[in-house]
Amino acid sequence: MRDRIESPADDLELLAGFGSALHRKYRLYLQRVGVVTPPCDYGRRLVRMFPSAPWQRLKLFALDPTDLALSKVERNGDRDREDFLRLTRAGLVNLETFKTRYVEELRPYLLTKQEWHDRTVELWLEIASIPDTRR
Repeated sequence: MRDRIESPADDLELLAGFGSALHRKYRLYLQRVGVVTPPCDYGRRLVRMFPSAPWQRLKLFALDPTDLALSKVERNGDRDREDFLRLTRAGLVNLETFKTRYVEELRPYLLTKQEWHDRTVELWLEIASIPDTRR
């Protein structure tokens, strides 16, 4: 993604962000994510959103659920942990795949506090393995 916006026509948040005409008309908006470290091979696993939509010039892609969960490890806020649990409890994240991708594709690219993030991942895996008794 470019860091520099050359003209207002290139500003995605201006065109499709919160409060934009797109948001007002379709109740859909886009927001740039500031700091996130996804797994290194996430691009190969992007999932096409709305593949049958009639849009001619717009294709939207999202991180696959495991890569989305991994992108939340570094920040590790309450919302991130809740999102991880929702994804795992919905059966969208395989815990072995999550751990493997963390070790092979994310950990080597975390520049600081690797042991801290290791503990975060272990805690998340432990929490995810506890049965959900709220049902």
